[in-house]
Amino acid sequence: MSFAPFTSFVRSQNNPNFAEPAASPCRVGLSFNRSCTLMIPPTCMLLAAALMLALSSAGAQVRYFDELFADVDVTPDVVYGAAPDYKNVVQNLLLDIYTPRADDVTVRPVIIIVHGGGFTSGSKEGEYFQDWARRCARRGFVAASINYRLGIAGRVEERSVVEASLRAQQDVRASVRYLRAQAHVLGIDTSRIYLLGTSAGGIAALQAAVLETNEVPDYVSEALTDVEGSSGTPGLSSTVHGVASCWGAVTDTLNIDANAPPIVAIHGTADGTVPHECSNTAFGVVLCGSTAIAARARNVGIDHALQLFPGAGHTLSGNPVYLDSCFAFLATFFANLATRNVTTVPTTPVPAAFVWHTVYDLYGRQIASLPEELHGIDATTLSHCGLPNGLYCVLGKRNGLPHSLLVSVP
Repeated sequence: MSFAPFTSFVRSQNNPNFAEPAASPCRVGLSFNRSCTLMIPPTCMLLAAALMLALSSAGAQVRYFDELFADVDVTPDVVYGAAPDYKNVVQNLLLDIYTPRADDVTVRPVIIIVHGGGFTSGSKEGEYFQDWARRCARRGFVAASINYRLGIAGRVEERSVVEASLRAQQDVRASVRYLRAQAHVLGIDTSRIYLLGTSAGGIAALQAAVLETNEVPDYVSEALTDVEGSSGTPGLSSTVHGVASCWGAVTDTLNIDANAPPIVAIHGTADGTVPHECSNTAFGVVLCGSTAIAARARNVGIDHALQLFPGAGHTLSGNPVYLDSCFAFLATFFANLATRNVTTVPTTPVPAAFVWHTVYDLYGRQIASLPEELHGIDATTLSHCGLPNGLYCVLGKRNGLPHSLLVSVP
């Protein structure tokens, strides 16, 4: 069972930019999956719990959505390139590779993890990246956690920060090229290469995914004017097929166009370091965070998802529950992308007597609703919500009594 990509998670009455999509001839039916987390409305939670119990008893698990593999093999400190830092001292660039042990699949998607640290600190072993990389590998992905060039030349101001971000994104691109070159050895599907970055790493990952050479500011050093750079494995493509930014940002949302890959953006609304909207920062540069990124993605029509944590600060204030929810959100997004070409066939039609009023995703966010005067409309009107393919919890009534369904839109 798999999901097709989300066009947006942000479809609620609290979203001032939401416009009701045009009608689309989607079908509706019951289907089975194991993806349920916190904040689901109580009736949905009970239904999802019963569903997961039934699936667990049947031993049903789904690659990329579930942690199928007990053990992970780690290959540390692989050299993927070399390049001069801001002091013009050449640095070897290292990454750690995580693969599921005893995996009989030889062509797998890869997630490249890019650490944060304000472009001055951090490493591939730090924060929660070893845990996240292992969890990705246990789901059946190949994961690669990378180091990149650190350091800001001179004062913390616009030019020095932008140059630091450009060095980092050049190295991210070099890691993509390296893994593409090693795909036959590592068992990587070069049509499913994804980036995951936090904070400064989110900035670098986004730039590596969307920035073009003609968009690089003309005031930067000559070595940074070409987005591809010369950090390693020249001649191969650095194209990626999805990017997750956790409390990251872009300097200009116009760099995101209709050719950008799917984007998932996650942020705390009280982040005083990297704003979730567009704002001046202590780094001397305007940064546009997750809310602005999602709005731009929506405007240009690319697949995207947005998760905001109300009141959370930078790095989600280090809250372990929030961080776990963040990982679940982005992991489901990547699983969704990894299986986007797999057809879902629904089973058991929605009962004709069922009428609906509210739709939630499996993270408990309200994404569609009917005005009260339309609550008597039957389930076929779900097609008018423009729901992207996936699994939803739908609240309504059946024969006049409260009722909820897990509904698949294939």
